[in-house]
Amino acid sequence: MSAATPTVETAQREMTERADCNDVQCAKYADCTSLNGGASERVLQRTERRFWGFVDQRNGFARPGCWIWTGSLTSRGYGYFACPGQQWLAHRFSYTNVYGPIPDGHFVCHRCDNPRCVRPSHLFIGTAQDNVQDMIAKGRAGWQRKKAS
Repeated sequence: MSAATPTVETAQREMTERADCNDVQCAKYADCTSLNGGASERVLQRTERRFWGFVDQRNGFARPGCWIWTGSLTSRGYGYFACPGQQWLAHRFSYTNVYGPIPDGHFVCHRCDNPRCVRPSHLFIGTAQDNVQDMIAKGRAGWQRKKAS
């Protein structure tokens, strides 16, 4: 792997560098700590290590550059992860873990259109309208798909 290729360790390092402090009450951790009774920093670090342990960042099997979630999946193919006191879609946990809280009423969308991808650089925040426009622009709407002959 070249030095320019991001790794899970790089994402974890970025997450640590972006944190404003180590206080478990930081907004960065509010979603997780508020539901698990103010977890200690040690619990949060263990949860993050466990999460990244389910990530295969060896270039994605179907889409180059994706970091593939290898843990549980929802019926729609999205990664599923439980941290103390809360259940997450894996891509939402990844985004929150690296960039901070997701604004109310917003989605975490995939640039790569791979529901199993949790690579932070492949994720972006959008509204429901943004998500639908992205789907149409990429030809993924049901009415845009060709029917098998």
